[in-house]
Amino acid sequence: MSQDDEWDWLSCGSGDETEAGGERDRRVRRSTAQVMVRVERAVGAMEKAAEAITAAEDESKRWRIIAILIMAAQFMQALPEGIKNGTLNFAAKHGLRAAILAVITHLLHATLRKMYLAKTKRAAPVIDSTTTTTTTTPPTLLPEKKQQLDDESDPKVLPENLKKAMELNMNKSWTNLYSGKAVWDAMDVDWNGGHKVTRFTANDVKCSVEFFMKKMIDESPKGQRTFDDLLENYTVLEDNGSVVGKKIYMSFNTPVWGIGQRDLVTCIKRALITPEEAAQYSISPAGEPLDSENRHDFKNIKNTLVLGTVSTVHEKAPENPKYVRAVMNTQGYIVTPLTKDTCRIIEVIAMDVKGSLPGWAVAAGAKRVYERFNRMLKYVEGEFAKEA
Repeated sequence: MSQDDEWDWLSCGSGDETEAGGERDRRVRRSTAQVMVRVERAVGAMEKAAEAITAAEDESKRWRIIAILIMAAQFMQALPEGIKNGTLNFAAKHGLRAAILAVITHLLHATLRKMYLAKTKRAAPVIDSTTTTTTTTPPTLLPEKKQQLDDESDPKVLPENLKKAMELNMNKSWTNLYSGKAVWDAMDVDWNGGHKVTRFTANDVKCSVEFFMKKMIDESPKGQRTFDDLLENYTVLEDNGSVVGKKIYMSFNTPVWGIGQRDLVTCIKRALITPEEAAQYSISPAGEPLDSENRHDFKNIKNTLVLGTVSTVHEKAPENPKYVRAVMNTQGYIVTPLTKDTCRIIEVIAMDVKGSLPGWAVAAGAKRVYERFNRMLKYVEGEFAKEA
């Protein structure tokens, strides 16, 4: 089939059977063929752009490439207007435009789907259980935080990350965002990478403090895999008990499309607080008398339990270029017994997710975290009811 025959369906004919009319029809077909050649070139360029999007590690670069694709689509939409030959009738011209837009739409869909699959099907990182040294440079300041965590070996001392969670909770600058079974508050700070600090509060949760601790710490990550739909990998790197803490590697799937995956290396500690400390941090009820040396006795808990998490470094989990290493400045659960079988659970989160994220993506991610908190409540209450 000749090129003229191949695109004959687009011309629809001019109805002029004279030699001049035939020449006009041939010019129309040649012009249309040239447009389609440009479309084919655009296809190749878009496929290369799709590969670049998939390979791009920086979110801002990825979104710039998508913007270029959209501009290319607009340019291709305008191409038929450049065909000025009067013999190309209305139906044919707009049929050509529809065909071009169909190609563009398909390519954009394929490109975006390729990005999504590249993210969601990425293999989970391999945690090296034997390597003791690494040449990977850890995030700045975190080695100091690691040393501080390792030095907190006195069981009488309340760890700093637990104090930080309670200090944030008692702050008066919280702004309410939503009130349901769990109350969602947020607060602006100048030390969290430009991100708000988040607080979730749930009263009258139907489970005991001991049961909550068992499900969230002792049996982890069984519970987390049940209620945290973004959790990809949870590996205990080192467990030195409640005083020195448990060090964990976690990686997460992206909460919103187009955003790179994050991972974390954290240290989690837990302790009971004395009535004097409860009064200091505005926690009520204060609980029963407790010597600080017994703050790690977790049987028959009558005082507030604080679980605190903060970022650290570990030789078994060096930074992986496929992930953005986020920094957990502090995350804490403040769990106060109300009755034998009920408690109040407060979660405070101050995490710098790093990278360059648009505001809508940060907001969407925060909503997913709130939904995770509600699923966590449903999980612990459901499990407690089974054992009651």
